[in-house]
Amino acid sequence: MVLPPFPSAHELKESLKRTSLVALRDFFDEQAAVAGMATRLAAERTPPTSSTRLAEFAFQAREARSVRDRSMADSRFHFEIAVLSQSQRLLTSEQRLQSELSPFLWCDAICPPSPQQAFTQHLALVMAIEQQRPEEAQRLAVEHVRGNMKLIIDGKLALHRTAAPHELESAQ
Repeated sequence: MVLPPFPSAHELKESLKRTSLVALRDFFDEQAAVAGMATRLAAERTPPTSSTRLAEFAFQAREARSVRDRSMADSRFHFEIAVLSQSQRLLTSEQRLQSELSPFLWCDAICPPSPQQAFTQHLALVMAIEQQRPEEAQRLAVEHVRGNMKLIIDGKLALHRTAAPHELESAQ
């Protein structure tokens, strides 16, 4: 799923058509592991008296007007969690995974984005981190990733249902 930084809807749809369900599952397994542990560590390592920018980034993602801006704001939110984990490896992994995931997640042609649903989930993550509840934070992060996986897999399946017969033959 390697694409240019801001691929067109057509490029995203074609890439998703070529990506197997097994590859998508594997991607989301990695994403759940990275996001879950980064969120858990952020909740453990963020002092209760410190102020984070997580809520600010959550609001920016919800209020963004363009797909590109929403994608970037959503990624910044997840990068900030990885920064708060104080793990360079998790941050690097999160950056790589978000660069692959975010364009698909916010593409209207693949799945109808729900900024309000993402915002609600992001605020729950913010609260779990800032209130130092690591188990809850990790659980919420994994649920968030699984929800994203469902959206993208549903989008992939819808693309195949609407594909022309000759496209279906070449995808098998």
